[in-house]
Amino acid sequence: SIQRKFAEPYPHVHVMVIKEMKQSDMAGHIIDFSTKDFGDNYRTYQKIFTDLNASVVLCDYMSSSGCYEAALAMKIPYIVTMAFALSPDASASYINNNAFTMLDSTTLHMSLIDRLKDMFITPIKIYRRVSPAVQRLNKRRMEAGCSERGIEGDSHVHRNNLKLVNSLYGIEAARPLGPLVELVGPILPRHYDPLTPSLSGFLNKYSRVLYIAFGQHLILTEKDNQLILTAVLASIEAGAYDGFIWAVGQHPSGALPFDQDKCPFAHIVTWAPQQAILMHPSVSVFLTHGGAGSMYEGLYAGKRLIVYPFFGDQFPNAYQVKRQGMGEFLQRKSDQQEAKHTLIRVGLDLDGAYQRNLNRYKALVQIHARTGPIRGADLVEEVMFASVDGLLPYRCEHSRYMSVLKAYNLDLYLILFCFLFCIYRLTAKTLEIFS
Repeated sequence: SIQRKFAEPYPHVHVMVIKEMKQSDMAGHIIDFSTKDFGDNYRTYQKIFTDLNASVVLCDYMSSSGCYEAALAMKIPYIVTMAFALSPDASASYINNNAFTMLDSTTLHMSLIDRLKDMFITPIKIYRRVSPAVQRLNKRRMEAGCSERGIEGDSHVHRNNLKLVNSLYGIEAARPLGPLVELVGPILPRHYDPLTPSLSGFLNKYSRVLYIAFGQHLILTEKDNQLILTAVLASIEAGAYDGFIWAVGQHPSGALPFDQDKCPFAHIVTWAPQQAILMHPSVSVFLTHGGAGSMYEGLYAGKRLIVYPFFGDQFPNAYQVKRQGMGEFLQRKSDQQEAKHTLIRVGLDLDGAYQRNLNRYKALVQIHARTGPIRGADLVEEVMFASVDGLLPYRCEHSRYMSVLKAYNLDLYLILFCFLFCIYRLTAKTLEIFS
């Protein structure tokens, strides 16, 4: 693939083509990659916390190696921030919120076979792939003088800490959340970069523009580029759009196989002020990878969505978009005809159903976005001023302080069973005596 072609000359580049790997297969690689500099990070965080005389620390879930470990070592209260409610106290028996396995957010639409695999087989596969990476992480911790063990996602990690989730019901599958989990999203920038003169001029010339962007970190394969570009050109020919903007990033694979000068309806950029583009009335549809930030920006702007996911929460987001009728889920295994018809269907929106459903979510996101930052700030202050030794005991479930029997009223059911059994035996004995 083109990624390998450009990465091979550089010994420090380790190439993984996501399309060729199952999400569960990536687990060990993700842990290794995100924690390879643990020692340096751990010491740097300790220095920063000391220099700032920090009263409370915010550590991002699974992407700030050494942060919460440094906070624990220095006895500083910390809060975990997440883009998706991934912690064990945000789960339920019908919820899939394991970062390494969640292809769908709930079991509602899963078959019995898929549920069996997800419940019993996948955890074994994950353990086999994650265990060596965790051992390497624990070795780095030991070398750095850190006593913590395990990984985020283990039930004991962050058990006593507040989690701020940049999400909301409607994107998150509805279920009861623990008292230490708070949905405060979406938190979006109040100010954003304006359109460049060339983008502004392009958007003012067209009225049905498709905006395409797949985030800062993804590199599309040549096959991805071909599938999408061919579908885009076919959908323009069908009248679904009259132009498109594609933010390709700085990657070598961003080069698209056509001459932009001969296609005035195409505008290819390496960087784009995404929020400004989405807020422009000429943009009608957003083709995205389905990352949380892009999802919220698209919904806030009221743009119909086509989601082309790669990993992580992008898959649940894609399913949510399709099931709520806000757009479509374009799978990477789609053939050319399917991709073309998906782009045309969402672009034309003949009965207006996509846009009607999208407008409801637009209102939902805009309402929550008004107060999200304030709510988040209030919770940070709560931890700063109301915690006891970094803990929030009043937010801990009282079941922690009870036996399992008492917490689930099993003792009461046991007493009832014994009582009914005694009545049964007494009745049986009485009947036996008088018979």
